[in-house]
Amino acid sequence: MMRRIVYGLLALGIIQSPAYADQRYTVRDGGEIACQLSLRDVTRISAVGDFIVTDVKRSASDPTLEFSVANEENRGDLYLSFQDGSGARRVSFFAITQKNFVYKFDCDVVDLPSQQIFIQNPTIDESEVQVASQDGWERLLAIGSALAEERPYPGFVVSSVPLEPQFVGGLKTQVIRTYTGQDMVGKALDITNVRSSRVTLREDEIKNASTIWLSLSDPVVEPGATVRLYVLERK
Repeated sequence: MMRRIVYGLLALGIIQSPAYADQRYTVRDGGEIACQLSLRDVTRISAVGDFIVTDVKRSASDPTLEFSVANEENRGDLYLSFQDGSGARRVSFFAITQKNFVYKFDCDVVDLPSQQIFIQNPTIDESEVQVASQDGWERLLAIGSALAEERPYPGFVVSSVPLEPQFVGGLKTQVIRTYTGQDMVGKALDITNVRSSRVTLREDEIKNASTIWLSLSDPVVEPGATVRLYVLERK
């Protein structure tokens, strides 16, 4: 049951694997990936610029060595987990992608926290990866509109769980909604002026290197007032 909860939270983007857990591999079609899978938590496998559409695994003769694989259709990711008390130490399986690439996984099963595995195929044209990560302006506007109007958008997982507020320079900021896609994240934030004087927000002060679109309801924030910020960021 705990693994199902963790899988659900990972898929929603509510929790994330720690940065040190990320595994990245560059491999061509038919290549083999020797990775590490988490025995006690969930392992996410993602193909950069591509979608994993199916997996092929051999059933184990010993039920305690079995593992489950869930395919997240919107993002094209795989989520793997092992049952409590599993004796698995090494497993093999294949993954087939939307671009018709096949990868063989021959992985150790280790007592680690949740893992993330990213596959980069060098034969995927760089422009294709850019299209996947830098959508056209019209699509950005459509995603931003869905974020502002609290509507779902294809390929994005919505979380309406507010995050802990942060206080910076007399302003309180709180993420109240997130849209998580394959290559970008959308956020709706409330910005509250906790100063005793008016604050004027500037776009160049709000955005960072990963920001690709933003919209602010009002740049002028009176004392005690709250404005809404919508932002799309590359992952």
